[in-house]
Amino acid sequence: MKLKYFILLCVLFIGVILNSGCIEEETSLNCVNFDEFKGNVSDDYYKIYLTARQFIPPEGIECSLLNKLDSYKNNKIHIIIQFQDTPKQSERSELTDYNLSLDDYIHNKAYFASVPANKDDIEKIVNLSFVRWIGDILSEDKISKYTREGQIDEWAINENGTINLIVWFFRDVSLDDAEQIIKNHEGIVNDRIKSINALVVAISQDAMTEMVNEDCVQFIEQVPPSPINEHYIDLG
Repeated sequence: MKLKYFILLCVLFIGVILNSGCIEEETSLNCVNFDEFKGNVSDDYYKIYLTARQFIPPEGIECSLLNKLDSYKNNKIHIIIQFQDTPKQSERSELTDYNLSLDDYIHNKAYFASVPANKDDIEKIVNLSFVRWIGDILSEDKISKYTREGQIDEWAINENGTINLIVWFFRDVSLDDAEQIIKNHEGIVNDRIKSINALVVAISQDAMTEMVNEDCVQFIEQVPPSPINEHYIDLG
């Protein structure tokens, strides 16, 4: 009987400590890591294919994105969002209420998008029933493999050592702002390709490596050979 009362007192004591705040309750936003994911998705229904990686994301918010927001200074950030299914018009409208803007479709229910750069808004979005996952866009996702590894073809290299590149920007970024970013990296803008919201630029390889860290840059690739390039560039 004494043992029974002792256990009861211990339980009550622990309860008092928890309620008094002596043991802090976990308040940080839950997130998911790829290396810890052991999901049961057996097919490729939700598999995302990017230039540098292929993966099936676990449901939730990617931890690396939340960590990135801790030191992020801009008002909005570009992310990847994946839905449970293709979003309906009513669901798209609901997303705009949270100031989320969908950009290009990737595939398998995934899109590039821009959202307010704060954890509270992102948490509200990922908690919507039709949203499956929100994750970070890595720097290696923004550049072709050969360009990233410095395997630049001769036709793309200028006499002064700069590289001729096509730089895609997300569609909510104006080309005027895009040009300023190129100039900030001491590059030269040679042409605009309005149809794909891109610029043809000449820039150093070091600056190219730095530009993949610009949030508004979607993709970087060296220019194709001149005969193709002349038909590819749309000056309109």
